[in-house]
Amino acid sequence: MISLSTYLKRGMDLSLFSPSLLFSLPLTLFPSLSSYVGVTYLNVYHDIIMDLLNPSDKHIKVRNHGDLGDYLENAAELSVKSTPDVLRLFHQGSKIRKVVELEKGIPSTKCHTVFIISTEYKMSQDSVIRSRIVLCNVAGLNHRTDDHVKGALSALDTVLTDLSGSSGTVSGYNGSKLTQILRSVLNKNSFLHFIGHLGPTTAR
Repeated sequence: MISLSTYLKRGMDLSLFSPSLLFSLPLTLFPSLSSYVGVTYLNVYHDIIMDLLNPSDKHIKVRNHGDLGDYLENAAELSVKSTPDVLRLFHQGSKIRKVVELEKGIPSTKCHTVFIISTEYKMSQDSVIRSRIVLCNVAGLNHRTDDHVKGALSALDTVLTDLSGSSGTVSGYNGSKLTQILRSVLNKNSFLHFIGHLGPTTAR
């Protein structure tokens, strides 16, 4: 028996015979019409965004550009040419995450991780289509969950509730750093898939 996060990242039997979601997704990008593919890997703890591909003391902020939309200021986006490149950077960032958590005493169960694959498709000389695949591992909710995690999950719930309604008004994006990062994909121009890991609890 393996955990859901392990299955999503590494596959059922940790081999190519049962590939993970992370392994399968880039296969649809290489080869393709993509003129550019880049990856970003982030860790969010206590509403502080950390870059797992280029760790530094710089504060990462979510900004908005009139033409490009939301972008992450001071966060690395590394160009990749193949599926092995994507997997290599993912595992590199995961190792850095473990080191940071050990050095700073950060419990992994209280962190959100976001892995972003950005693509650009050059349709013509003057036409470029930009898209993103975002894999987000959200911290779980239990009796030991702190206020920062609860706040982020509450903001995410508010956004999803508004998106499922008919008013067309979405609030809550600024409720946490997590929802700010996800704002570009939490809209009606995106396809969202949620995979939940539910375990038994003791009845009281």
